[in-house]
Amino acid sequence: MSEKQLFYSTTPYHVLLSLSLSLEYSDSENYLLLAPAFSNSDALVSALRSLNGSPFKKICTFTQTRSKSMPERYFLKSRQSFQCRRLVKSLGPDRIYVARDSGAAEQALLHHSSADTTNIYIEDGTAAYSGHLRTSKPLWKRFAGKLFYGPWWTPPQVFGTSRWIDHVVLTFPDHVRPELADYPAEPISSAPLRSVNSNWIESYFSAIGIEPATLADIESIILATHSSASDGNPCYRKTLRNEIRNTSGIVAVKYHPRETDGDYLGVAKHENTTILPQSIPAELVYLYANRLTTVVGTISTALLTARWIDDDLEVISLADVIDIGDDRLKTMFRSVDIDVRS
Repeated sequence: MSEKQLFYSTTPYHVLLSLSLSLEYSDSENYLLLAPAFSNSDALVSALRSLNGSPFKKICTFTQTRSKSMPERYFLKSRQSFQCRRLVKSLGPDRIYVARDSGAAEQALLHHSSADTTNIYIEDGTAAYSGHLRTSKPLWKRFAGKLFYGPWWTPPQVFGTSRWIDHVVLTFPDHVRPELADYPAEPISSAPLRSVNSNWIESYFSAIGIEPATLADIESIILATHSSASDGNPCYRKTLRNEIRNTSGIVAVKYHPRETDGDYLGVAKHENTTILPQSIPAELVYLYANRLTTVVGTISTALLTARWIDDDLEVISLADVIDIGDDRLKTMFRSVDIDVRS
């Protein structure tokens, strides 16, 4: 009998890691449970379902909680926690993968799994390599969480360190932060993603109103930080504009998903520049744009995934230009051949 694997995802990055692992373990029964914290999630799910030879036996989705009021969020997360408990009891997975083991639903899956289940932390991007700790929740929020979700709910300050985690899987296991270093670890390969026909990515692009052909010839991607982080830093904005101006090929600029100031760099008018939708996962562009040579950003997960997906890309971080102080993460960037410029 094949083993059952349950993947819990909240972001496109989590979905891609789940997809890569499921393709690698295609002999298993793979289930994806998606609680989307991003826009256009229906289009992504539809594209995944259209994938020929999809490794997922079933894809289930939860209702988004972002637009709800605080009381509604607590009630909805409480209901989702109960659904997770019921699911894990009925499915009996051999392995459970979660990327953020602080949430109510994630901890419900882990807490109610059987003693024979292996509970696995699947990295949440730069959080697995950063030196930063998550801010502790106020006492009233911890009390409310235990009341609504269960007395077992205890969010850790470092993802992957909740008491149920047995194992970790990482894109760069040799560079993991100290809090995760003692866990049994395995690498996640991007090879399965790169080997899959890109029709499903085209399907996603088309569903969100992007003509795939406009992305195929991109040579450089600029991942612009939120405008609030670059206010008062003309050097950062000048550096990005120069990067665009000095590139002879097509440049795509992707602004932060929560950016409200539009094209604050003022580069949409440039002849060789394309503005990407803010919600589009950068990783899908990496997988699709065959002529891509350069990715420029600051300190986001999308820089790590660029290196993970394609070892030949030139990946540049402007973390020092914008004076971001996470020295551990910048050291990690340099160690995986990401050029941290000052």
